[in-house]
Amino acid sequence: MAEIVNNLFGIDPAALQQQRAVADAAQAFRFAQLDPLERANMALYQSGAQLGRAGQQLLGGDEQLNRATKVRQLASQFDMTSADGLRQFAQAVSSFAPDVAQRAIRSVIRCFDCWTS
Repeated sequence: MAEIVNNLFGIDPAALQQQRAVADAAQAFRFAQLDPLERANMALYQSGAQLGRAGQQLLGGDEQLNRATKVRQLASQFDMTSADGLRQFAQAVSSFAPDVAQRAIRSVIRCFDCWTS
């Protein structure tokens, strides 16, 4: 499976969707290699998974995709080129994306180290 590209802002929603499309294509290829009984079993499994995703959408959507989108939206509200902007961004995302907040704080520290040397 393709590696999701993580950066300061967390998972890129477009990369997440692309990764899922690649996984679906690989699964379709494997499906084509199966015998008829295995295909029937896999089709039942896939139908159940699709129903589960549809139910998830009705109950609020894809948590991982929603989180990535929210992080991106917040990032656009702060000056990500300044230490203050990075600190404010880290504080804003810390409640739902602590890993992203930690990466932002590390960036502030690295920037501070560059400015002081």
